[in-house]
Amino acid sequence: MADQTTVQQLGWCLRNVLNDPVVRDRLMQDARRWRQLCSSMDVIDDTDSAIAAYLGSPPIEDIGQLYLLAYGLLQVLFVQQHAVRHGSEAVGLQYQFPEQLMAVRKTRNNAIGHSTKRGNRESESFGVVKVSLSHEDSRSIRSIGRSQMPFGRYDSGNSSMY
Repeated sequence: MADQTTVQQLGWCLRNVLNDPVVRDRLMQDARRWRQLCSSMDVIDDTDSAIAAYLGSPPIEDIGQLYLLAYGLLQVLFVQQHAVRHGSEAVGLQYQFPEQLMAVRKTRNNAIGHSTKRGNRESESFGVVKVSLSHEDSRSIRSIGRSQMPFGRYDSGNSSMY
């Protein structure tokens, strides 16, 4: 257990509690929720492994691999956040994303999730700036409405427009 991340250690503690026969039998009375809980725990563990692999990977210079890392990491974080919410829901708990996670979600949605059009009439468009891609940071540009010179930079490091 020494090489495991904190998330993995907490996951194993939770699994030990849930495998207690009394707890497990009670939770399994609602098979759909039980499967949702098990799936959520698996996804949290899987995505944590992906994040650990990203953090432990050497710097990369190949632009294709940098895009794969940027898109992949943001998507992994998004999926992990949903797994936490759905796992909480499966045991009857409400879960609200903290403000810091909302910033991650906004970055993901803008940069890769809905980058070509966000909103309706006065839509915004975003795109990852190729020259800013690095293992540590990347930036995206933002277009608002019909402006001729609409681009600004979005710093994913501090989640603010400037």
